[in-house]
Amino acid sequence: KERIDKTLVFINNGDNLGIALKKTGLDFPDKEVIADLKIYSELDNFPEALTMLSDTWLTTSIKSIQQKAEVLNSIAILTIAIIIAWVVFGTFDMQNQMVAGMGIAG
Repeated sequence: KERIDKTLVFINNGDNLGIALKKTGLDFPDKEVIADLKIYSELDNFPEALTMLSDTWLTTSIKSIQQKAEVLNSIAILTIAIIIAWVVFGTFDMQNQMVAGMGIAG
């Protein structure tokens, strides 16, 4: 709501969408998108350009999220493997201590 309200103030003062987004200083939705909107807002086919720009931005965002998810998935798998190894080694260590304790007591 804050981003839209600030943008609308500049639009109501006569700025196009790209310039209004730039003037808010919020870098929303993205610096590159804002730069593209500044250019496309001046063109006659702005609705079509906006559709194309939003589709491109959405595709790029999805790819970025997928890459980050793959990294997080790899980290999670590695963490689980380390925890399992820690538990197994701990179990073996406990078993060795119990066997050593039995040898001393007997």
